[in-house]
Amino acid sequence: MQKDRDFLYLCAQNLFPLTMPTVQLHIQGLTHHDIAERREAFLQTAVGRRIVLRPAQLCEDVRAVEAYVGGECVGVVARLDLELAWSALRGGEKRVLHGRIVSTQEYSLLAEVEAQYLHQEETVASGLDGWTYSGPLLAERAEERKLAFLEEELEALLDDSSEGLSEDDVKEVLELVEVYCNTAYYDISGEGLQFRRKVEQSLGQSTDARLQEGAERVREMSRLMGGDHWMEKLGEWMKAELPTSREALMLTVEAAGLAEVRAEAERLPKGLLTLWNSNPAQFVRVLYGMLPSRKDVRRVLSCLVVLELTGSAQESAEEKVNDFVKRIVEETKHVYKHDRKKADVIRQIMIKVGRSDADAELDAWIEGKEKKKKGTKKIVQKITNSQIFNGSITDSEFNGGGTNNEE
Repeated sequence: MQKDRDFLYLCAQNLFPLTMPTVQLHIQGLTHHDIAERREAFLQTAVGRRIVLRPAQLCEDVRAVEAYVGGECVGVVARLDLELAWSALRGGEKRVLHGRIVSTQEYSLLAEVEAQYLHQEETVASGLDGWTYSGPLLAERAEERKLAFLEEELEALLDDSSEGLSEDDVKEVLELVEVYCNTAYYDISGEGLQFRRKVEQSLGQSTDARLQEGAERVREMSRLMGGDHWMEKLGEWMKAELPTSREALMLTVEAAGLAEVRAEAERLPKGLLTLWNSNPAQFVRVLYGMLPSRKDVRRVLSCLVVLELTGSAQESAEEKVNDFVKRIVEETKHVYKHDRKKADVIRQIMIKVGRSDADAELDAWIEGKEKKKKGTKKIVQKITNSQIFNGSITDSEFNGGGTNNEE
């Protein structure tokens, strides 16, 4: 089957050659786009087909780059390749890349696209640009220090690889790659993505099959880091370990500064504060998609951990809900005066969402209002009867009078 696919690619290359320099980009997300239900059939004939890459139009992530085949969106450029894709997009007259599918895997494609020239000095902007944080920072973890040392060692070896690596060097590179992949599982920064891309490209260009296997190890790690299982596990780890770690417990913030930290947390983009409290996996997914710097990751997590330690993160969310419920109660009181059926529907909704306290408040208000109305009617009836008895108002005038207008 692979030989057949290689043959199709060679035929397409001869019939429709790419005339510009090219770059290779990984396409993921096949199970979430137009071909999801017929992915297997699509993959059988995908190699050699034309593919078009363009910035996503309707995606929440403004940095996403979508891949189209035959007018259908088949997936998006992998996060590992986003910076390279945007460099190629910026280098052309139009923000569109044309190419062909080179190879396929069960859940991904490899596309080779034309790149007029690359803007290597430009990088994809972080989704946290413009956000500020003034509170204390989490202490650097041992794993972070280890990761920095590993990157320095790997980078030095890869720089020397242009002159050729000895047998011992090859073994050392492969050992470092394995340790690096086992250490960098929590690194959701943009720098981490760039470094993994550099290692994968450098090893993949080698003629040594062992180093090419090392490149595949890094590539597979990057794919796993973009998966739901990894995001769920990392989200659970962040929620469970960071607030109780020794470094986190040493954080202190003055009472006057806590209000500012809380305001800064509420200004986090894309609802990160709410996701931190309600959906840690989605929190990781959104933050990872922003391509934040390591500095920004530390700032975001520090801000949220400060609120976690002081109880302010949950308190903020509860206060917002309580304020909203209070507004609903006051609005329902107004509605009750004109449309009691609608008011009853709102009360039922409040009960279903677990806010029986709001319904009890409304019930007490309605009961008091009804008692007041009954008392008013008795007084009016007593006055009217007295007027009829004294002859100041006739029965016909009373019975033909206007209707009673209730407030």
